[in-house]
Amino acid sequence: MSDFQLYLPEVADVPEPALEEVFATARRMALQEPQRGVVVITPGRLCVLLAGPPPGSQPEENVAEMRSMIPGPVPQNITVIAFNDIIRPHRDSFEIAAQTIPFFGYLLGMAYVGHAVTIFEGSASALALGCRDADVIIHDEEMMPLLPDGWQQLISQTTRHSRILIFGQGGKLSVLVRTS
Repeated sequence: MSDFQLYLPEVADVPEPALEEVFATARRMALQEPQRGVVVITPGRLCVLLAGPPPGSQPEENVAEMRSMIPGPVPQNITVIAFNDIIRPHRDSFEIAAQTIPFFGYLLGMAYVGHAVTIFEGSASALALGCRDADVIIHDEEMMPLLPDGWQQLISQTTRHSRILIFGQGGKLSVLVRTS
């Protein structure tokens, strides 16, 4: 990552029913055809679609690699806890995402093969709701120290059978063992 220092953005104070609708909207947007993408839930709780590559534009070996990363049925709800304060006037959101989320290209690939990929920051006010309907949860290792105390237990208590993956330095992918 560049010299950029990650931080947990200040988020809008949104009532729980409205926040539930934000996450539902993000997942619906992520599944829109024909061109899927990654949906960023901003600190202001807006849903912004960063469109992926057009259908049929990626080499089959890239598609196979993405399918092998998240095996099983498609689509799956993939919730990503990563830096989300990337939408800026007069700035390229893709460039900011690529600089602050080292595995952003993988996320676009996961969306390309049909998964619903949403990104949010993991704040205490949204952590349970954001992860509740996820089949797979992906954490940016760099953001883990910024998560609220007890985040791992909270996720374990509020999610169904989610797999929890950690993207670390140099693209290292590891599985987080769930706590009970």
